[in-house]
Parts: sequence; C-alpha cells; structure tokens
Amino acid sequence: MLRFILSALALCLLAAVLLSTLALDGAPTVLAPPHLDAVRTARARALLHDYDPRRLRDGEERSLVISRDELALVLDHLARLLPDGAASVALATGRLDVRLSLRVPVVPGTYLNLQLGLNQTDRLPEIVALKLGDLPVPAPLASRLAARALRSFYERAGLGEPGSLVRAVAFTDQQVMLRYEWQSSIVDALRLQLISPSQQARIRAFNDELVALCARHAGAVRLPELAAPLFAVAAARSADGGDPQADNQALLLVLTHYVTGRNLALLMPDAAQWPQPIAHPVRLQGRSDLVRHFLISALLAAAGGDALAGAMGTAKELEDSRRGSGFSFVDLLADEAGTLFGQRATASAESARRLQTQAAAAVADDAWLPSLAGLPERLGATEFQRRYGAADTGAYRDMLRDIRQRLAALPVYR
Repeated sequence: MLRFILSALALCLLAAVLLSTLALDGAPTVLAPPHLDAVRTARARALLHDYDPRRLRDGEERSLVISRDELALVLDHLARLLPDGAASVALATGRLDVRLSLRVPVVPGTYLNLQLGLNQTDRLPEIVALKLGDLPVPAPLASRLAARALRSFYERAGLGEPGSLVRAVAFTDQQVMLRYEWQSSIVDALRLQLISPSQQARIRAFNDELVALCARHAGAVRLPELAAPLFAVAAARSADGGDPQADNQALLLVLTHYVTGRNLALLMPDAAQWPQPIAHPVRLQGRSDLVRHFLISALLAAAGGDALAGAMGTAKELEDSRRGSGFSFVDLLADEAGTLFGQRATASAESARRLQTQAAAAVADDAWLPSLAGLPERLGATEFQRRYGAADTGAYRDMLRDIRQRLAALPVYR
C-alpha cells in the first residue's frame, strides 16, 4: 500500500511538472511596447468611464457597441494591471479571439500565454478554443468549467439562471454588440471574488491600525506620520511569519482609499461595518495633491501595473496641459516615486521586507519625495510644446532622467 501511495504521488508530481512545462513559456506571445502611449492610455480610461454600467438603475437594460480597435485598447489597458501583461484581439463574423500574456512572478523568467476563442450563439458566447502555452484545453471541458464558475458567481449575486442578464451578444469583423440588464449585486459578487478572505483580513488589520493612528492627530498630517508607523506594523508582521508582499498591498490599499476619500466598502461590502478613521488632510512636501499622485501610482504598481502607473501619470499631465492646471513635472516626480515604491513593495518577499524596514524609518518628507526645486509646473499645451515638443522626446526624457536621479538618491528607492 505504501508503495502504491508513493507511486501515485510520484505520478501526480510528474503530471504537475509536465503540465507546468507545457502551460508556461519562456517568452510572451503578445508583446507590449516598452513605453505606453499616454494618449492611448487616456483614451482607454475615457472608454472605461463611458462604458461603466454602475450609473444604471437595477433592472435597466443597456445596449453598447464597441469597435474592434476600442476593444483592443481597453483589453490591453486592463491587461497591464497584471505583471507585464499585454493583450490582443481578433474579430470575425460570429467569432472573437483573445490572446493574453503575463509574467508569472512565482516562477522567474516564465510567462503564461493564453489563447481564447469564442463563438457567437443565441445566448452566451461558447468557448470553442482554449490554449495555455502549448497546452490545449478541450473546449467541452473549458465550457463546463466556465459554466460552473458562472453559476457560482450568479448564486453569490443572488441572481437566477447563469447568463440570464445577457440579452444578446454579436460579433462582426468590426465590432462587438452587447445588450444586457444591469443588477448592482454583480459588483458586490465580483468584489468578493477578487479579494480573498485572507487579504480582507489583512486590509481590516491595517484599517484598524489607521483608525488608531488618526485618533492621535488633530488637523493636517504628513504622509510619513501615517505611513511610517503602518510599515513598522507590517515589518513586525513579517518578522512573525506574515506575507510581506500581501501586507504591503493591503497597507497601500488602505492608505490610498483614505487619502482619496473612497470608502473601502466600495471594494468589500463588509467594510461598511468597520471602524472608520478620522478624516485628516494628508500632505507630502506641504501638498495634498502629491500624496494622491504618490499613493495611487504605488498601489497600481504593487498590483503589477507599473507601466500603466507611469503612463496614467503622463496621460493626466498631458490632459491637464490642454485644460485644467497645466503639465507638472512635480506631479510626475510623485507618480514616478509611487511607481518605484510600489514595485519595491511587492517585487519579492526580500524586497518587500527591506522596504518595510526602510519606510518605517523614513519619518521626514524628503525621505519619501526629494526636492521639488527646478521642476516646472503649470505648463499649458503651447508652452509644453515649445519647451519639450512631445512626450518621450529628447528634452522630455532629460527631465525624466533628472527625476529618476533625484529618486535614486533616497534609500527607499534603491
């Protein structure tokens, strides 16, 4: 019996090794450009805003038509939230094919390349092709697994028959057409799927620490007065056997929601019953806008979208140069700082622990953000064009090089 058990375990291990060898590749099949186009990023954000259904009433039906190029832009934008993610789409009459590549953080130097083919039906689209790396997944098996997952999702949302809210889906060679009924319970169910119970517990722990910290202050507070003690707690949790990368993500999520005034209940319905921290203005180098730039970029990068974080910062500044406050290299400094910080917070367990120790000791503003001297702000579109041409030109790259040199001088970015 022992020999049989050992043989079975060996076979299972061999099967797992073979499956991982076939499913994982040494290079991505969908290549992302090294630098995101800020204008395309801004366009993708605008499309997501336009297609956001949360402004609809429960039971309201909506029809949308998205072109092939718009769909490709949005999917690639979302893919960049994943580690080194990139996506592409192909459309034909009655058929949609999606390809996705992303880096596998737990296995250095490997990528998961996914190919998915969907056929139009009179109800939900049908999976007709699925491939993970060199491993083809039988379409009937993929369809059954997808149906089971959808049924579980609908049950969590308190809805009826899986797919009952989708009225029609149609593919042409130029566009995708979708008609559906909106139910807000879908959002709550999706939040529960995206954030694991263990991560929710971490978020609750850091929220409680933030509540206690905020109770000790009156009026405006500096970011290090909140962040340094929270990272000291994270370092203690790591020393006690915790997961430093997951803790850093949870900490940044809590801090970002706090400074932007967004309620954590938007992500986790149960958070509506949690203690709420006293609201204080939070500043860095005397400015509250730089705190928001820093933390939003850090959170995006910690989630794996470091390229997206940089592009979103540039996109916003270009948009502001055309209307609003104008282009600001100071804001880009905060964006770049946040992106580097978020990368270091989750790059590896060792990097995450080292950053916790350094951030816990960084009690001065200039330990988080270097001098702003000499960085132009409030540049209108005409002035920006005159001085720098377009983003990613020589003069613009020189300014970015200066920003990165300033950051490299600080311990938390090395």
